[in-house]
Amino acid sequence: MTIGQWFHLKTGKYNPVDTTLYSGNFISINGADTLFTWELPAREQKSIIYNLRYLNSKKIKGEYAIVNDTIFLPKFNMIKDIFKIQQLDENSELALGLKYHFFGLIDREKDYSSQVQNCIDVAKHYPNSQYLMSNLFGWKRTFKSITDVKLIYDNFSKKNKESFFGKLLGEYLNVTFENIKLPIVNNPNIFEPLIQDSTKYNLIELTASWCSPCRELLPSLVELSKQYQDKLIITYVSVDDEKTIADFRKQIENEKIMLRCLWLNNKDNFLFRLSGSGIPKGILVCPNGQRYYLQLNLPEDLAKFKTNLSEK
Repeated sequence: MTIGQWFHLKTGKYNPVDTTLYSGNFISINGADTLFTWELPAREQKSIIYNLRYLNSKKIKGEYAIVNDTIFLPKFNMIKDIFKIQQLDENSELALGLKYHFFGLIDREKDYSSQVQNCIDVAKHYPNSQYLMSNLFGWKRTFKSITDVKLIYDNFSKKNKESFFGKLLGEYLNVTFENIKLPIVNNPNIFEPLIQDSTKYNLIELTASWCSPCRELLPSLVELSKQYQDKLIITYVSVDDEKTIADFRKQIENEKIMLRCLWLNNKDNFLFRLSGSGIPKGILVCPNGQRYYLQLNLPEDLAKFKTNLSEK
């Protein structure tokens, strides 16, 4: 291909036979020496015209792929065609990917409020961008509160909210807490409600046998349980499936976990949707009915937790 050649670009679809994934990777020079990249994943696309120069192709190993809104978990081969951008419509999704490559990622070393406001302004300016929506979904856990994420989300168009990532983010933001009943981990024939005593603070902590950060957080949870034993109930909820729940039972026995443990064996409930955005995740339900979604492995969330428990 010659420099400056215009052509229609369409990525190849995932091939389940040889687990090959095709994608396009684009680079652009900003100023003298800053290189930005943006990737067009292998999902069915409408033909888009770009002015690009082909550089090379490379084959790499990946861990998962999202193709046509389907997640492929097995290892796959990726063939990535790399292009250098010559000209680009500044309002295209590709341009937004290059300009706002880290949209939704909060840098804790910078002013938080100004970063949230900047995301709001960008969403207002590009309300139909599915790229920005997908990024906000991917980085939602870097925000201090779900409320801040919703402030940004509300500026996207109705059509964008109906997109794949728009729906996922909408479910995450609009989860309604239900005091559902779940089976006890060591006796799946006995069901108990998430909250048994609403006069106390209840921490519902989502975990799993295969989650390393969850295991690292466990000693802190045990300590918090002792520190606030008169006013706090911690319920450990495993999201393990039937293949790995035995590993969780062994973990309880081997590590002598004394916390109340339930099993999230039902995928049709709000806890399962919340766990899809990553674990460990905690839901603090206060006696006055207020609820907070917390990651207690983050210092600021732990501070918020202790502030609530210290109130008279």
